[in-house]
Amino acid sequence: MMPDIHLAGEYQAILGESIYWSANAKALLWVDVKSQKIVRYCPEARAEKLWHVPEQIGCIVDDSTGPRFLAALQSGFATITLPEHSAEAIVRPICNPEADRPGNRFNDGGIDPDGHFWAGSMDDAEKIDSGSWWRLAPDGRAQLLLSGFKVTNGPAFSLDSNFVFLTDSSKRIVFRGIYDQSAGLRDIAAWAEFTSDQGYPDGMTFGPDGNLWIAFWDGACVRALNSSGEIIRQIDMPVQRPTKIAFTEDGTAYVTSARVNSTVTGRDGRLHLFRLD
Repeated sequence: MMPDIHLAGEYQAILGESIYWSANAKALLWVDVKSQKIVRYCPEARAEKLWHVPEQIGCIVDDSTGPRFLAALQSGFATITLPEHSAEAIVRPICNPEADRPGNRFNDGGIDPDGHFWAGSMDDAEKIDSGSWWRLAPDGRAQLLLSGFKVTNGPAFSLDSNFVFLTDSSKRIVFRGIYDQSAGLRDIAAWAEFTSDQGYPDGMTFGPDGNLWIAFWDGACVRALNSSGEIIRQIDMPVQRPTKIAFTEDGTAYVTSARVNSTVTGRDGRLHLFRLD
């Protein structure tokens, strides 16, 4: 049985991405990469607020050291402050590990079980495999984890913290590696592959049911995969390009979407929500 799917907030993104439940803000944070915006949606108040950033932003997450946030942008890692009485985010650069790759930008990211910030880079033109995975330590040092990706999405960490999942969306492959506190990951290998008619695996997260939930760009759905990489559930979405799913503390699912290069339906680029049965 399909759940009812509702709209949340009013903002319609060009490229909505990287939705994240923020314990610091008690709200959902997501970004519009191409419009250089951060969006905050508070489910309890049904309130939405936007901030502008000076360049393309791939993702934003909580900073474990305080009330501010960490972000991965076109020019690398930075801290972010979101002032309540301003529409401009305060951005303070930390480091740019890819200063030698001006055609790249950072995309999706997340926090690992030990508090490090992971983010993947990609060729902004999506033509070459120049993307890499980086891990930012609390002291501001960036560690290179993997290279050779075209469109990075993830990471997602299993609920037992044993595995990390990374996606090269353009190749329709989800990789799984053993999470390693010091090295980041090891024994990375293809874990699930998809066909062209299934769409492109985009952003992902583990749900309260213990399954890996993935949004499928050009697949018009989100799917749940079990520990063997088998699709065990599909939720059809009213948009062609859902981009990432996040769950709030009460188990409600929120899904970002994009309207870039798509036939706009009126809901493309909007934030949606549904409840799992």
